[in-house]
Amino acid sequence: MVADDQGRRDQGRLVLDEARSLLAQAEAERDPARKLAHLEEAVDLLDEVQSTLSRNLRRSYTRRLLSQLVQFRSADVVTWFDYAQFLLQRLGSDVEALLVEDAALKAAYDDFMALWPVDVQQVLRRTP
Repeated sequence: MVADDQGRRDQGRLVLDEARSLLAQAEAERDPARKLAHLEEAVDLLDEVQSTLSRNLRRSYTRRLLSQLVQFRSADVVTWFDYAQFLLQRLGSDVEALLVEDAALKAAYDDFMALWPVDVQQVLRRTP
């Protein structure tokens, strides 16, 4: 029984280490598509672990992503759609909480979301 608990903890650490590595890669990545791929994979891993540390990492990197949205002002519609979908559907609860806490993040988010028509945003909000 103790060995099983230790094995689960070790596995959780490995998953968190891999998620951290992916988040660091995303942070350094300049190509928006590759950045998003790293973020999506890291969030998948963080969701597997379900610990305070994984939730904190997820929230921290969501904050960073929101602050970086300014870089995507010239984004094409596909890139914008992929990021908007990720923010609304995968990170929705984190995004909502952070936007309430930080007016600068909310402004960056609102500017990003305003780049493309409202009807596209409405479709995203309804898509499961």
